Amino acid sequence: MNSGNPTSYSFEGFKEQYEQLEAISTIDEDNTEGIVEAIRVTAELVVWGDKNCDKIFDHFCEKNVLGTLMKFLRAQCGDYRIKIQVIQSVSILISNLGRETSVYYLLSNPAINEIIGFYFDFNADEIVENYVTLLKSLAVRLDTNLVQFFFNDRFKNFPLLSRALRFFNHRENMIRNAVRVIVLKVFSLREQKIVNLIQHPPFVNYFVHLACFMREEWIKMDQKILEYIRES
Repeated sequence: MNSGNPTSYSFEGFKEQYEQLEAISTIDEDNTEGIVEAIRVTAELVVWGDKNCDKIFDHFCEKNVLGTLMKFLRAQCGDYRIKIQVIQSVSILISNLGRETSVYYLLSNPAINEIIGFYFDFNADEIVENYVTLLKSLAVRLDTNLVQFFFNDRFKNFPLLSRALRFFNHRENMIRNAVRVIVLKVFSLREQKIVNLIQHPPFVNYFVHLACFMREEWIKMDQKILEYIRES
């Protein structure tokens, strides 16, 4: 698999990368590294094409390259490195596509909601870090028009927020901070459907947990101040 150095940056190079990815029917230890690199380079070329070559992004849409990436995410035999690269590459696309039409196409693609709802192995720290980063990248992009793609009217749910809140008390400070960014961004939209939603469980429970967390932090701070006073 020729993925390390695509035909520089060109439409032909992008087509070659996509055709190689699409042709893969099995995943094993021998080709995992090549698949990871090909996915990475494909996303890099799409970002470049969004700014420099309309044909690349048109081909990206026409061939539903996101669907191809999902094939690797769903693969039962897929190495966790492939899943991480898919998450990273989609995050890169979300963060770096510049044209409004490109962003609209990307966020309206069903693959994005599938990634949000995918059952990853969250026992792996690297999976959690990349997954929450993806959710934050999405949240930062949201406006009152784009948020419609992530609200589930049928089940009255907002998976982007509900999945992020699973990590509100994660042991890693970076993860907790990312969740707060997501919450603040979603709340800042003042979308009425979301306002109504967060007033009921399980979303309202977040505020209870946040208040408890802040209380514990204040108690720790108070104890440290008292210790300092005693020692001085």
